[in-house]
Amino acid sequence: MNKFIVLVVAVTLLFWGALLYKLTGNLDSPTQEQANSLEIGKDLNFNDLLDRLKHQTLITEGIRNPFEQPAVPKPVIKVVKEPVRDIVVEKPKPVKPKPRITLDAILPGDNPVAILKHNGESAVVSVGQDIWNVHIESISADKVTIAYDGGTLELAP
Repeated sequence: MNKFIVLVVAVTLLFWGALLYKLTGNLDSPTQEQANSLEIGKDLNFNDLLDRLKHQTLITEGIRNPFEQPAVPKPVIKVVKEPVRDIVVEKPKPVKPKPRITLDAILPGDNPVAILKHNGESAVVSVGQDIWNVHIESISADKVTIAYDGGTLELAP
């Protein structure tokens, strides 16, 4: 592990050393041509520089003056709100969902009974009994009819 760290440090130092050598090697003293151009630049004055500039013209076609008043004022449109009328809307009566009652078994006979299940609770019911907000209307060998606030429901095993 130590040899690897030494190798990484050595390569890093070698890289940075080569980079710095390249950067400083390009900063030699100016050549004779560069020195002559510097002396010519000293003789120039501001007016000569202005003469050498390319003159630019401003194109004003299609440009709107933001400070100019419009020739024709825009028409003023008045919005008249109608008075609010009281509208009576009857709310629909909420529809009661069907009860979640399941039929487990039917025991027919002279006094038939059924085993119903609701929310994990089982009950043995007979005709005319009220339980879980429903009324047991009839029990036959193949179905049980119950009545609730929203209507009637037939349960089959």
